[in-house]
Amino acid sequence: MDKIGIIVTTFLRDDLLYKTIQTIINNLPDNCIILIGDQNPTEAKLHTFSQEKVYYYGLPFDYGLSASRNFLVQEAQKLKCNYILLSADSIEFTKKYDFESIISFLESNKDYGLIGLSDDSIPWNVNMELIPKKHWQLDISHTEKIIYNNIEFLPCDMCGNFFLAKIECLLENKWNNDLKLAEHEAFFWELKKLNKWKVFYTDYIVSKHIIAHNESQYNSYRQRIYTEFRKKLQEIYNITGWVTYTPDLIKVFNNYKRTHKCR
Repeated sequence: MDKIGIIVTTFLRDDLLYKTIQTIINNLPDNCIILIGDQNPTEAKLHTFSQEKVYYYGLPFDYGLSASRNFLVQEAQKLKCNYILLSADSIEFTKKYDFESIISFLESNKDYGLIGLSDDSIPWNVNMELIPKKHWQLDISHTEKIIYNNIEFLPCDMCGNFFLAKIECLLENKWNNDLKLAEHEAFFWELKKLNKWKVFYTDYIVSKHIIAHNESQYNSYRQRIYTEFRKKLQEIYNITGWVTYTPDLIKVFNNYKRTHKCR
């Protein structure tokens, strides 16, 4: 049976972490384990999460989102996982998901590497192009969906931060450790440039994205995405902006906001 490592990074959001991990444990498929990378570890959390199928790793303070994910992927490899489910401390499981149907599709072609799943928030299943010295332009995918075992899979360049991937894909295309934040577009752009692994999106699996409030310490670090790390991203790719959306994609986003009460 395929072994899936569910990787969850966390930083300064303990209440959210406890709640989220419990929803995953309550709905954990038999072939899954949970790997938690905590950038603010404590003995109390180590004790709480020391249980069967849960691996808790205390990382250096403010280690960075990218470095934390890369570390957890490597640890999952040591634990003989051949698939990675990227998740977060803000993504709750609502039921025991059928990951085997997703794996079956990935296994149907050696080039299929990563499947974006829904976290019930704005759908980031988009195509992307880098406009030299300017920004990335994001657009809806105009490629026809693939129907496999009655499940729709949409080819795309980028998805959100809830996806299932072959571990080889993530070992070959790592997150940039210099980007503690603002890492998302860079990760998927490098994956596209690698031109080996194909990316898809499906809403066959839907989790629940939790929007947390009143996290002043976390938010103070998070705000660096718009200052320090956006600047670093711009330097790496020699651009002056970040992302822009095509009119078609703006329509999709606006429609989502209307139908989901501006979540």
